[in-house]
Amino acid sequence: MIYFLVAFFVSILTIWLIINTEHLHYSFTHDNDVTSVQKFHEEPVPRIGGIGIASGVSISLYFYGMDHEKEREILLWLVISTIPVFFGGLIEDLTKKVAPLIRLNLAFVSSAIAFFILNASFARTGIDWIDQSILEIMPISLILTLIIVGGVSNATNIIDGFNGLLLGYAMMSFCSIFWISFQCDDQLLYTINLVIIGGILGLFLFNFPRGRIFTGDGGAYLIGFLLIINSFLLVERNSDVSPILPFLLCVYPMFETLFSMYRRVAIRGHSPFTADDIHLHTLIHRRVVPQLGSIAKKHHNPITSLIIWVISLISIIPTIIWWENSYVLLIAILLYCLIYTLIYLRIVRFG
Repeated sequence: MIYFLVAFFVSILTIWLIINTEHLHYSFTHDNDVTSVQKFHEEPVPRIGGIGIASGVSISLYFYGMDHEKEREILLWLVISTIPVFFGGLIEDLTKKVAPLIRLNLAFVSSAIAFFILNASFARTGIDWIDQSILEIMPISLILTLIIVGGVSNATNIIDGFNGLLLGYAMMSFCSIFWISFQCDDQLLYTINLVIIGGILGLFLFNFPRGRIFTGDGGAYLIGFLLIINSFLLVERNSDVSPILPFLLCVYPMFETLFSMYRRVAIRGHSPFTADDIHLHTLIHRRVVPQLGSIAKKHHNPITSLIIWVISLISIIPTIIWWENSYVLLIAILLYCLIYTLIYLRIVRFG
């Protein structure tokens, strides 16, 4: 618990310092573009909240490593692996000049470090002939791991659209990993995830409901990377955990991204990488929340996040209950995708 508190209070202190010194860094840390199709704030806001998460998590893990010498090297490499993906997003937050392809490649670098040093990889499906004849071939496992980790890192950035939306979803997901690793008596992993929850919670208090600071690309990429890497580590370190679990835990950002790419190409005839304003959270914000009464209209931004959190529980709750059962988790993935699609189509027709 002490490491959770360290991460939490370091994150809070860092965010408090950022907000209270914003006059010194306003010109390059604030999101001044409030007219973009994916922006829903009405005044410039600092978008470097990811620094709070990074500082809280790294400092807390440092102290944990000082108390647990055997695990010090793993913790060090976990922190090192986050550097490329985090700083790629952070530099974009500061300069607005880092191309998406560069950020994706930096996510690949982070993923490769985790693959070779931490053994965090997509190496098991539970189907023997796939695991033994395909995933045992290192280049194949590496390429698949890079694609999945890079994809999830970018996908969490896509869903970071409203106050607390990504942070709330992330804390619920990390709570699931914490609970499962606790059930497996994996002290290292449940401590790491408890620390991550503490770092995110520190930022969450400033981001929800008022949005005094944003997570930013750096924070969003960091959260996505840590979420999928910790999911892979959970499966790798504990043979009882279903290899389907990482995909169910990350199905919300993954399916949001894939569905958006399909929508842009097949329905609208655009590039799959063209930004638009018809994500599920955007449609809920514009078409559902206004129907909920005057209070919802006044607090439309955080209410949108609350609705998305409820929907995302469809994918998170099964991981907590049936984390050993691949068949149930696979059905839960299909069920989530079906419910997401039906909700999306219903809102479109309603609008």
